[in-house]
Amino acid sequence: MVRLTLTAPKAVNWVMIEDPRIAGFESTRCSPTAPSIRGTRTSRSATISAAFFLDRLESGETVIEYLARPEIAGVLTALPTTAGAMYAPERHTRGTRRG
Repeated sequence: MVRLTLTAPKAVNWVMIEDPRIAGFESTRCSPTAPSIRGTRTSRSATISAAFFLDRLESGETVIEYLARPEIAGVLTALPTTAGAMYAPERHTRGTRRG
């Protein structure tokens, strides 16, 4: 289970969240489980990332979860998750490095 926790100080319209694939993992189901997310569309690429497109992200904390299957053993890392308002490029953020 991959869990992304987003904290927004205020509501944001038209948000894109991109979560780079962890090396050695394969995304198996890419649908968010957060009931507070409206208008969500997802995109998945086995070689690049899981992307979520939200019509609106409400203020406060939102959790998005999706399934990923490990393909190899070892210590694995991924680039940070990024999120931003699609039509306001100045509203952009990056998560922490994962491993």
